[in-house]
Amino acid sequence: MKLLNTGNPETNRLLQTYIKGIDEKVISLIIKKILTISIDDDIDAIKASLFASSFPFIPKSKAQDIVLPALSEVKTPAGKKLSIDDQDEEFYTIQFNKRKKFTPEYCLNIGINPARLGEISALLATDFAAASVPTTMKVQKVPGSDMHRLAFLTDRENKADVEKVIQQVRKKNVKLFKDSERALPWIYDTDVMNVFMHPVIPGEQSFDDMFAQSLADVKKTFNYLYGIKASRRRVQINTEEGLNYLQLLASSTMLRSGILLTKNDKLISLKDKNIQTRYDSNSGDLVLTNTSDSGTTEVVYTDSHDARITFLKNFYNISSMEPSRGVLVNHNGKDKDDKDIEEK
Repeated sequence: MKLLNTGNPETNRLLQTYIKGIDEKVISLIIKKILTISIDDDIDAIKASLFASSFPFIPKSKAQDIVLPALSEVKTPAGKKLSIDDQDEEFYTIQFNKRKKFTPEYCLNIGINPARLGEISALLATDFAAASVPTTMKVQKVPGSDMHRLAFLTDRENKADVEKVIQQVRKKNVKLFKDSERALPWIYDTDVMNVFMHPVIPGEQSFDDMFAQSLADVKKTFNYLYGIKASRRRVQINTEEGLNYLQLLASSTMLRSGILLTKNDKLISLKDKNIQTRYDSNSGDLVLTNTSDSGTTEVVYTDSHDARITFLKNFYNISSMEPSRGVLVNHNGKDKDDKDIEEK
């Protein structure tokens, strides 16, 4: 996967060695989506557009007539009915093997034709109940969108077993899965066809929010690099060069945001990971703000060639930036953490 240079040869080597790749087709779709984004777009609107569905939307009142009768027939190995939690937009949540606690690290997703929600939910619930694999299954309308999905929360220890159960159901019912959809935030493939994964981000922020914000930040950054602003909206750009920069910026911004995985499925966290990006389309200035426990650093890259070169050379570095030609820096506090990269 193409990434901007970190400025540290050892860090560059580690990233290229250990980062989990994203399929080129997915990267291409991400770039196409970025091209449609305006720097003034609301994040919720961007997020909703990431979950566009070709299937007709059904409200919960109709979904419950499809899902509940099917799930009510499923029994646990002890002969009991499933415990189904009714959760508004998420429709229904079922926890399997509650006695074994786990902290969600991954979300496995199946974009479902809502007409098949009941049948597929029941088949999967039956096998998960029998296997007693600890997981949380969500029968869900993706919040803020019209896409329906089955989502499975799992951790490193149980992920392979969750995929195994889904795979055995899919092999017996291939036709039910064949027209499944893929939302853009489901960036990683799994060992099961038409089942896709994204990491679960620790804390209050959702992966979907952070992914949408990353795409918006890429568009702001791209506009800055090419000097696209209110008074200069039409800029001649070499197509190959522009697409190459978009790919670099997309991968590097997701890495900087802390939403990518290593090849052994651990989240990658860089030192400066809480970066807010703002682009002033009037002045042409790009403003990056990084907040940590040690303070806040704001860096203003002005609309100049020198500032753009400095920006590219210091893409991942905010907290230790110093003023230079065309670059203004304001430190509030001192970041004492010198570790460039870590796994979680």
